[in-house]
Order: sequence, then structure tokens, then C-alpha cells
Amino acid sequence: MITYSEAYRLAEAYQLETTGLGDLYNPRESDEFWIFSCGKPGVKVVGGSQVIVSKEDGMVSPLILPSKAGFSLLKESRPVHL
Repeated sequence: MITYSEAYRLAEAYQLETTGLGDLYNPRESDEFWIFSCGKPGVKVVGGSQVIVSKEDGMVSPLILPSKAGFSLLKESRPVHL
């Protein structure tokens, strides 16, 4: 099982590798995934994105929006209270 801290590090490394930016905010979780918004709070980014990290195996992938599956995952997720 992947912890929040591990998921954050994995998502941050993924973002640095794919975009050169490692800023993450608004952490959320579902039963299966950790979800992070990429960028900085209050700063509009064209093509803003979210990254999901599997709680089972740590696999990192982008959360594709707009998509039915992506919106469903966001709807079922809840905020992470640190």
C-alpha cells in the first residue's frame, strides 16, 4: 500500500520529468488513488492537469479531463486532511 507521502514524491517526480514543474496542491483521495492537482493554487495554467497515483502499486498517470472516467473519479474523491 502506497502512503500519502510516497504518492506525493512519486507524483512530484512524474511532474518534474514530464513538464519540468513539480508543484502539487489540492491533494485528494479515492479508495484506489491519490490525486494531485499540478501547478500552484491561484495561478491559472493553460492545460492544467491532475496526476493520479495508485494506492496499490504506486503507478503514476495523468488524470484525463474531460472524460467520463476522470470526472467520475474526481466526484468520488475526498480531500486529504494533512
